[in-house]
Amino acid sequence: MGANYVPLLLDEETKRWLRLEGVSFPDDAAGSRWPTPNELRAALESLGGYSVSYRDDGDGGWDAEIVDAERGYDGWSATIWPKDIANPDAPHEFSFHKPKLELAVLILEKLSHVCGPFVIVDDASITPVVVTPGSDVTVLAARYG
Repeated sequence: MGANYVPLLLDEETKRWLRLEGVSFPDDAAGSRWPTPNELRAALESLGGYSVSYRDDGDGGWDAEIVDAERGYDGWSATIWPKDIANPDAPHEFSFHKPKLELAVLILEKLSHVCGPFVIVDDASITPVVVTPGSDVTVLAARYG
């Protein structure tokens, strides 16, 4: 769990890059958008089997710590950092800090139902993985293996 993971929108620029990398994505995939902080919180709160705690940064922003409710840090965990929250109902970028990849993909799969597909890359190998509604978390995470 040493890598940071960055979600990307599946926009035309990202699609061009994925084609160059030989990474497939649904041909009919519509563009995506960033979730609002409220949508991100709703997705996190809908995760069964996890506890979610929020830390206020004192300036209107926050980060979220997601931890396996039974196994704690021996299970899947992640920290999410939304970027520069100005309005909780406006779309905002975010990133994952040292998550278990499967949990990051699970969160993006939930968000993809509302926001459209995402691409997730790590900060070391830059291996792109496309996450769409209904994606199998285990299969996508295995692509990093």
